[in-house]
Amino acid sequence: MMTMGSHLSHIRSKLGSGLIARFQLMPFQFFGEKEIHYEFYKELNKLRGADRRYKEMKIIREFPTSNFYKRRRNGLLIDAPNGKRAFIDLVIKHPSGDFGFEFYFGKETPNIEKNYFKDIYFLRKRNLKPDDVLKHTKNDCLKLKNELSLQSSCVIIFIASYHKSPDAFNYFKINKQKKIFQGLKKIREKTPGNIVIEYFERSYVNDLNVNDLKDEKWCHKQF
Repeated sequence: MMTMGSHLSHIRSKLGSGLIARFQLMPFQFFGEKEIHYEFYKELNKLRGADRRYKEMKIIREFPTSNFYKRRRNGLLIDAPNGKRAFIDLVIKHPSGDFGFEFYFGKETPNIEKNYFKDIYFLRKRNLKPDDVLKHTKNDCLKLKNELSLQSSCVIIFIASYHKSPDAFNYFKINKQKKIFQGLKKIREKTPGNIVIEYFERSYVNDLNVNDLKDEKWCHKQF
C-alpha cells in the first residue's frame, strides 16, 4: 500500500512527465497561470481514470481557504478574521491525505513590436518583476501553511524568458533571477518542511535577428 508521501511523489512525477515537460519544450504555448491550472487538472483526471489507486481522488480547483485574509497595500496577505476567504489553486483529496498545489507563471520578453518566435508565437513585451514573484510565493505559502487539512503541498513557479542577446540574458540573471533566488531562500527558511517550492525557468537567447535562435537555457531549483 502506498503511503501519503509516496502518493504525493507519484503525483509530482506525473506533473514532471506531463506539464513540466511540455513547458520545457514550448514554454510560450501557455498564455497564463489559469491555463496551467487547467492543464494540470486534466492530467490528474487522466491519472484518476488510468490508475485504480487514484480512483477515489477528488480534484478541486480554486479551493476556498479555511482562514480569512486581507491584502495589504504592498500586495501581501495577512490573517484577518473580518476579511475574505482566499483560494488555493488546486487541492487533491485522497484517502491517504490531502495535497495542495499553488502555481505562478511569469514571462520576460523584450520590447519588439513584431517578434515571432520560431514563426509561431507572437510575443508581447513582458517585464518580469522579482518582487511580484516573491509576493505571490509568500502569499501561496501562507495559505498552504494555514490550511491544516493539507499534509503536503507544492508551490510551482514557471518562468518563460526570451532575450535578444547573451548580454540581455546575463542582465536578466544578475538583476532578476538572482534576486528571485535570494528571496525564495528567505521564504524557505520561514516555511514549514511539508511545503516544497520549485522553480522552473526556460530561457531562449539569440541575436538581433529574432528568428535566428542561438541558445536554450533550462533551470530547475528546489527550495
